[in-house]
Amino acid sequence: MDDLRGQLAAKFGASAAAPPADPATAEPDPFGPAAHLDTDWVRSLRAFARGVGVQVPADAKLARCRQATDVTLKALKKSGRKRDVRALSELRATYLTWRERQAWSRVKSRFKDLNLSEKAYRALKQGGADGEKVWVRLAKLQPDDVRGVGAARLREMLGG
Repeated sequence: MDDLRGQLAAKFGASAAAPPADPATAEPDPFGPAAHLDTDWVRSLRAFARGVGVQVPADAKLARCRQATDVTLKALKKSGRKRDVRALSELRATYLTWRERQAWSRVKSRFKDLNLSEKAYRALKQGGADGEKVWVRLAKLQPDDVRGVGAARLREMLGG
């Protein structure tokens, strides 16, 4: 079928369309419900948590992993393992910072796609809004919903 498509495209001068991407090989969504489970932070958390008797479920949500990290850090600190505390803290901070940057990158791209004000974007980001929450709200909006909306109203809609 692909060969026929290529031959028709060559005959009529159109470029052959790329085959649809295989969903199994597509890059996973960094904001998916299980995206955090395959990170250095969670792997290290599981290893350190076992050592101090903290349970981390196999399908733990992000909030549960944050909570388990806090409990594990407290237990590690109590047992005098300062290097492990620092290592686990840095891994968590690195991952959460990366996630936040990904969210703001998507928000900025969406702002450009919708021709929204750069001023509103900066106000949201500098105002301390959560990038992931802003991204979720912004992704739900249709272009007609935000056409002609001022920066203050847009901040209200997205910042919560």
